[in-house]
Amino acid sequence: MELKLERLETKMEAIHQRFDELKDSTSQRFDAINQRIGESKDFMLLGFGILFMGIFAQMGFVLWDRRTTLA
Repeated sequence: MELKLERLETKMEAIHQRFDELKDSTSQRFDAINQRIGESKDFMLLGFGILFMGIFAQMGFVLWDRRTTLA
């Protein structure tokens, strides 16, 4: 009976160790995904910044051109 109990405890330890490894692996994957999302967010903010800067520059040019045309 004691031998069966020891084998059961050994198997349970192996299962716990495997679960810990899976948890660590999953955590690392989520961290990598979060890092990619952060990089993508920064790239999108840069793109929108450039886009809006171009829009405002064009609006400024149109207003300047209208003013000089009327003058």
